[in-house]
Amino acid sequence: MKKILFIIALAVSGLGYAQAPQITQAQLENSRTVKEKTDKFNALIDQKVDEIMTAGNLDTNKRGALLEIVMNKESHTASIERENISDTMKQSKLNAVHDGFKKQLISLIGEKKYNLVENALNSK
Repeated sequence: MKKILFIIALAVSGLGYAQAPQITQAQLENSRTVKEKTDKFNALIDQKVDEIMTAGNLDTNKRGALLEIVMNKESHTASIERENISDTMKQSKLNAVHDGFKKQLISLIGEKKYNLVENALNSK
Protein backbone atom coordinates (compact mmCIF):
# COMPACT_ATOMS: atom_id res chain seq x y z
CA MET A 1 0.00 0.00 0.00
CA LYS A 2 2.79 2.41 0.91
CA LYS A 3 4.53 1.61 -2.38
CA ILE A 4 1.39 2.47 -4.37
CA LEU A 5 0.98 5.80 -2.54
CA PHE A 6 4.66 6.55 -3.13
CA ILE A 7 4.33 5.83 -6.87
CA ILE A 8 1.19 7.97 -7.11
CA ALA A 9 2.97 10.81 -5.29
CA LEU A 10 5.90 10.59 -7.70
CA ALA A 11 3.59 10.62 -10.71
CA VAL A 12 1.65 13.63 -9.47
CA SER A 13 4.81 15.56 -8.64
CA GLY A 14 6.18 14.72 -12.09
CA LEU A 15 3.07 16.14 -13.74
CA GLY A 16 3.41 19.36 -11.75
CA TYR A 17 7.04 19.65 -12.73
CA ALA A 18 6.21 19.13 -16.41
CA GLN A 19 3.89 22.15 -16.37
CA ALA A 20 6.42 24.42 -14.66
CA PRO A 21 8.28 25.44 -17.87
CA GLN A 22 5.01 26.57 -19.48
CA ILE A 23 4.13 28.69 -16.48
CA THR A 24 7.65 30.03 -16.34
CA GLN A 25 7.55 30.88 -20.04
CA ALA A 26 4.29 32.80 -19.57
CA GLN A 27 5.75 34.62 -16.58
CA LEU A 28 8.87 35.52 -18.55
CA GLU A 29 6.74 36.87 -21.41
CA ASN A 30 4.67 38.92 -18.98
CA SER A 31 7.79 40.25 -17.26
CA ARG A 32 9.32 41.19 -20.61
CA THR A 33 6.16 43.06 -21.65
CA VAL A 34 5.97 44.93 -18.34
CA LYS A 35 9.67 45.83 -18.55
CA GLU A 36 9.27 47.19 -22.11
CA LYS A 37 6.31 49.36 -21.11
CA THR A 38 8.10 50.58 -17.98
CA ASP A 39 11.25 51.41 -19.95
CA LYS A 40 9.20 53.32 -22.55
CA PHE A 41 7.37 55.25 -19.81
CA ASN A 42 10.63 56.08 -18.01
CA ALA A 43 12.22 57.26 -21.27
CA LEU A 44 9.24 59.57 -21.84
CA ILE A 45 9.58 60.95 -18.30
CA ASP A 46 13.33 61.53 -18.72
CA GLN A 47 12.75 63.30 -22.03
CA LYS A 48 10.16 65.64 -20.51
CA VAL A 49 12.36 66.36 -17.48
CA ASP A 50 15.31 67.13 -19.78
CA GLU A 51 13.14 69.49 -21.85
CA ILE A 52 11.96 71.33 -18.73
CA MET A 53 15.49 71.55 -17.31
CA THR A 54 16.86 72.88 -20.59
CA ALA A 55 14.02 75.35 -21.17
CA GLY A 56 14.19 76.71 -17.63
CA ASN A 57 17.97 76.54 -17.32
CA LEU A 58 17.53 74.70 -14.00
CA ASP A 59 20.14 73.43 -11.58
CA THR A 60 20.83 69.71 -11.65
CA ASN A 61 20.04 69.45 -7.94
CA LYS A 62 16.35 70.00 -8.77
CA ARG A 63 16.23 67.06 -11.17
CA GLY A 64 15.06 64.54 -8.55
CA ALA A 65 12.12 66.63 -7.39
CA LEU A 66 11.25 67.53 -10.98
CA LEU A 67 11.39 63.87 -11.96
CA GLU A 68 8.93 63.02 -9.21
CA ILE A 69 6.54 65.81 -10.21
CA VAL A 70 6.60 64.87 -13.91
CA MET A 71 6.22 61.15 -13.16
CA ASN A 72 3.24 61.88 -10.92
CA LYS A 73 1.60 63.99 -13.63
CA GLU A 74 2.20 61.46 -16.40
CA SER A 75 1.03 58.47 -14.39
CA HIS A 76 -2.15 60.28 -13.36
CA THR A 77 -2.75 61.36 -16.95
CA ALA A 78 -2.25 57.81 -18.22
CA SER A 79 -4.63 56.36 -15.65
CA ILE A 80 -7.30 58.95 -16.51
CA GLU A 81 -6.92 58.13 -20.22
CA ARG A 82 -7.57 54.45 -19.44
CA GLU A 83 -10.75 55.16 -17.48
CA ASN A 84 -14.07 54.57 -19.17
CA ILE A 85 -15.72 57.93 -18.43
CA SER A 86 -17.37 60.68 -20.43
CA ASP A 87 -15.22 63.15 -22.35
CA THR A 88 -16.33 66.03 -20.14
CA MET A 89 -15.40 64.17 -16.96
CA LYS A 90 -12.10 63.05 -18.47
CA GLN A 91 -11.21 66.63 -19.47
CA SER A 92 -12.15 67.89 -16.01
CA LYS A 93 -9.83 65.36 -14.38
CA LEU A 94 -7.02 66.14 -16.84
CA ASN A 95 -7.38 69.86 -16.08
CA ALA A 96 -7.16 69.13 -12.35
CA VAL A 97 -3.97 67.10 -12.89
CA HIS A 98 -2.47 69.88 -15.03
CA ASP A 99 -3.34 72.53 -12.43
CA GLY A 100 -1.72 70.46 -9.69
CA PHE A 101 1.36 69.98 -11.86
CA LYS A 102 1.55 73.71 -12.51
CA LYS A 103 1.33 74.54 -8.78
CA GLN A 104 4.02 72.02 -7.89
CA LEU A 105 6.30 73.20 -10.67
CA ILE A 106 5.89 76.86 -9.68
CA SER A 107 6.67 76.04 -6.06
CA LEU A 108 9.81 74.16 -7.18
CA ILE A 109 11.27 76.53 -9.77
CA GLY A 110 9.44 79.82 -9.26
CA GLU A 111 7.01 81.82 -11.37
CA LYS A 112 9.63 83.39 -13.70
CA LYS A 113 11.27 80.12 -14.67
CA TYR A 114 7.87 78.44 -14.98
CA ASN A 115 6.85 81.09 -17.53
CA LEU A 116 10.10 80.47 -19.44
CA VAL A 117 9.45 76.74 -19.46
CA GLU A 118 5.81 77.17 -20.47
CA ASN A 119 6.71 79.51 -23.36
CA ALA A 120 9.51 77.28 -24.58
CA LEU A 121 7.43 74.11 -24.50
CA ASN A 122 4.36 75.73 -26.05
CA SER A 123 6.38 77.14 -28.94
CA LYS A 124 7.34 73.62 -30.08
